[in-house]
Amino acid sequence: MILVGGITEGGIGILGRVMDSVDLTEFVSRPYRDVAPGREVPAQESGKLIDPICGMSVDLDAPLTLVHQGTLYGFCHGLCRRAFAEGHDLSLGRQHASTDT
Repeated sequence: MILVGGITEGGIGILGRVMDSVDLTEFVSRPYRDVAPGREVPAQESGKLIDPICGMSVDLDAPLTLVHQGTLYGFCHGLCRRAFAEGHDLSLGRQHASTDT
């Protein structure tokens, strides 16, 4: 995960457009998410989950998780979790607000 300190939200530009934190997360993780057909995603270790946004290995008991369509997803950071939620039209709810900024 890339954490950019000291730059206001929407204060970074890549490829001629302004990006916020979710845009930046999606930009740098796109190569992982756009796995070419026939290429395998890294195997999941026992007791681990694979962050669906960036591909990092996350402990099964990670505090940042979401269940979507019956599948438990773990996230390395609140920004990855937020990007996943926004990409799937999921509400994070108030209970997780502090972890998603």
